[in-house]
Amino acid sequence: MANRQATRIATACFALALVLRLGILFGTGLYHKIDRTEMASVAVTFARTGQIANAYMAMPTGPTAHVAPGYPIVMGLVFRVFGDGRTGETAKQVLACIVSSARSGLLVFLVLAFGLGEGTALTAGLLSAVYIGAAETELRGDWEGPFAGDLLLLLVLWGYWLAWGRIPRPRAGAIYGIAWGIALLVSPSLMPVAAGLVVLAALAVARKSPRGFAMSVGCFAAGCLLARTPWIVRNYLVLGGFVWGRSNLGLEL
Repeated sequence: MANRQATRIATACFALALVLRLGILFGTGLYHKIDRTEMASVAVTFARTGQIANAYMAMPTGPTAHVAPGYPIVMGLVFRVFGDGRTGETAKQVLACIVSSARSGLLVFLVLAFGLGEGTALTAGLLSAVYIGAAETELRGDWEGPFAGDLLLLLVLWGYWLAWGRIPRPRAGAIYGIAWGIALLVSPSLMPVAAGLVVLAALAVARKSPRGFAMSVGCFAAGCLLARTPWIVRNYLVLGGFVWGRSNLGLEL
């Protein structure tokens, strides 16, 4: 019954968030605006050529690691299906609204998993539904933030279920590591959170079986590295150097 009630609360918060975001997007005419950010420029190139390249559409700058590959690939698939003109842009924006609205529902499940009660979960879900931190990302999908946020909530919830009170099996640890590796292909900035979760798991369960915990963490790291290896190898071959995430640190500084 609790699961059914949790689903109702999460669905209601998601629906409210989606109606609000779609109403703002189409009611204000924001959907007419088309910007080719670095992320969108790479997505358009991926849709046309299958390459992660040309972060600045004004000129063919070639292969790049200026952005992590995960979100441009998702956006590029949308452009490949709907085109990279008005229809594709609208489809991308609707998808962005759905993704950013999903945060509200996921937050409800996370709060309930932590045992904070339905009232707290409903409050958190409603606040998340009405809070729009940045229209460019939440409504128009120009950057990966909402997508990365959903992945983070899912992985924290998964990790909580996986490790709470017991030592994860090596296979489970490896699968969880692969999932984290994929998430880091969307946003490398999630890495400190992954490290923090390992520390929390160590504090919670490592004393029960240090050897078993070390095995699980090793499998987690191996799975994460496995998911990231194609991107690292690609960058070494194409860009001529080691880039595990993004290559734009110097430019941002």
